Amino acid sequence: MNWLKFSFVAAITSASFANAGTVSGTVTTAEELKTESAVVVWIEGIEDPKIPETEASMSQIGAQFSPAFMVVVAGQSVDMPNDDDIAHNVFSYSKPKNFNLGIYPKGQSKSVKFDQPGVVDVFCSMHKSMKAKILVVGSPFYNSSKMGKEFEIKDIPAGDYELKVWHKDLTLKSVPIQITEDDVSAVEITLTKE
Repeated sequence: MNWLKFSFVAAITSASFANAGTVSGTVTTAEELKTESAVVVWIEGIEDPKIPETEASMSQIGAQFSPAFMVVVAGQSVDMPNDDDIAHNVFSYSKPKNFNLGIYPKGQSKSVKFDQPGVVDVFCSMHKSMKAKILVVGSPFYNSSKMGKEFEIKDIPAGDYELKVWHKDLTLKSVPIQITEDDVSAVEITLTKE
């Protein structure tokens, strides 16, 4: 499965915060990866993070999930419409969200609320080749990039936080970071397999 077929909606809140700053940087690795790879970077530790009001969507079409990878904020729902000519049964046994939507035909849609941060592997019990991932992050201050490319997260309230970095084949990394008012914090992060 090509994990670069993803759809991100940057869920950074549109409201500007007083005393806010920015973090930018790049994520690299010395590990050999099979494909040009996506990384997700987010801020943990925001008090009362705002959950995006928009519902994300992961469709079933052509006996595949579209997108096959997405990021949502804990507390956000994902609509799962069946846009295919065949019935599907979307489910997951992942610890952050265990669910089974049952069998439903074309034109129907079901929704799942993702309450806990973590990686949720999504499958269809009727079509073994159908696989997707949903990364649930703890705040709306996140961004995605490709390995070695720059990322940027704006309008972060000033304070001390953890910067989390995720890649599907590498070890999750957490880096302490201080965000200061009207300043850009620059970081360079290297991920490894261990």
